[in-house]
Amino acid sequence: IAVRCDPERTILLPSSNPPTIVRAIPSLDGDACDELAIATPDDDASGSNRGSVRIFKGCQPNATWTALTAEGNNRRMGSGDLLIDDLTGDGALDLAVGSVSYDDGPRDIGAVWFAPHDALIAFDNTASGYDLSALTTEIASVPAARIQGIHENDAFGRSLSRIGDRLLIGRNGPQGAGGLEGWELDANGFVGRSLFIAGEAPWSGLATSQAADGSRLL
Repeated sequence: IAVRCDPERTILLPSSNPPTIVRAIPSLDGDACDELAIATPDDDASGSNRGSVRIFKGCQPNATWTALTAEGNNRRMGSGDLLIDDLTGDGALDLAVGSVSYDDGPRDIGAVWFAPHDALIAFDNTASGYDLSALTTEIASVPAARIQGIHENDAFGRSLSRIGDRLLIGRNGPQGAGGLEGWELDANGFVGRSLFIAGEAPWSGLATSQAADGSRLL
């Protein structure tokens, strides 16, 4: 995987737990080089199947990164969608990542985690390769950093986008009708739900996927 500003650089990833999402993202530290976000839901670095999102810095000669991981085993963070955008309205990029396989009583209710900009730029200039134990930050150390679904197979967090000051979260909903929730955030995490749209009929699958340009939703 090559990162802009260093075309000769390649990031090696362990083949036993391949990533499900690889995204180029705008510079997080103002050096004009793209960064790279890689989500691996079966990552076992800090516990069994916790999942991780690793941010690789674009202009460093070594594989410099920060690793964000879920707070418990079998969370499979990264099995849903991944969004990096200004989610708090302060002009800086933040991260939201979903897990459609998150369990808490009912199976696969899903969850979404939030990490503010400061957590994404905690680069360690000495870290290299893919020794994930070198730098790992749990991103649900406070309750406001994670919200979750309700129903079995809700798959909360299967799609993510942003409109205005809302993070839009797709879910299966009862009987697969689908649904969309809008949540407001600040630097500490989720503040409250301000939008809810439900699918009209069973298995209609509203918000299976979504895209937005900041003011319009597709």
